[in-house]
Amino acid sequence: MTLFHAIILGLIQGFSEFLPISSSGHLLLFEKLLGIENVLVFDIFLHLGTLFAVTFCYKKEVLYLLTHPFCDKAKKLYLASGVTVIFVIIFKQFLLNSFSGNLLPFC
Repeated sequence: MTLFHAIILGLIQGFSEFLPISSSGHLLLFEKLLGIENVLVFDIFLHLGTLFAVTFCYKKEVLYLLTHPFCDKAKKLYLASGVTVIFVIIFKQFLLNSFSGNLLPFC
């Protein structure tokens, strides 16, 4: 991967993360379009950077949830996370195919 590719993927991650679209899907799409392979570690670091940025921007809310683990907001977070885990377990093979790019029609 070149520095140019890294910058492009970083911009895609940054612009698409807070939109109601899949930033992971857009990263995969552009990786396939640019012919970039074996970038799982880079993708993980892009998502970690996003996690740190969000945690920094919402530090008051994160701190509140950490100090009040049984408040209503935290319970809703637990419920949403639990539903997501169940969904991933049920649709594991489909999700693996989705994130490998096998379902992209032109790749």
